[in-house]
Amino acid sequence: MPLQSLDQLQWKNRILLVRAATETDGAARELREAEAGVTDRDMVWFIVAARNIVQTNYPGALAEDFADKLLEGYFPQAGDNVVLIGKDGGVKHRAPELNLENVFSLIDAMPMRKQEIER
Repeated sequence: MPLQSLDQLQWKNRILLVRAATETDGAARELREAEAGVTDRDMVWFIVAARNIVQTNYPGALAEDFADKLLEGYFPQAGDNVVLIGKDGGVKHRAPELNLENVFSLIDAMPMRKQEIER
């Protein structure tokens, strides 16, 4: 069954949403190059580009209207192009552009992440 909603990932994954200007935006390359850090932090990322083309590290299929739901639900403001969602489903950070080092720092400071590191 295709992924219908981010709610299906709650308590399993942290989610990074990126609204990109073009399909060739460097965000996907940057995230793929940081795969070890992304995997270590239980992150699933979705990049929505022009014409609602979605790039992701999610292994399954996505619902046809998935990109529309992301854009409507998480990008109401024109200046926000990056949204970080915690495992609890809450929005933890919004930013105008992707700064992966900052995202990793924010995640590493989260109480749940600190517990994961201790284990």
